[in-house]
Amino acid sequence: MEELAARAGVALTVIRKIEQNKMNLNLEKVNQVLKMFGHKLVPVSFKDRESNEAG
Repeated sequence: MEELAARAGVALTVIRKIEQNKMNLNLEKVNQVLKMFGHKLVPVSFKDRESNEAG
């Protein structure tokens, strides 16, 4: 976990919170980790989500 935190440029506590599914995560910190895997977490409105599921 220490290596992942170092590579992502975040504190080890951020990685631990992600693994433990803690509710109070900083979106910017999560995206720093996801960027290593070519992903990004973005907010989506419920309206957009429902139209995508129906389509």
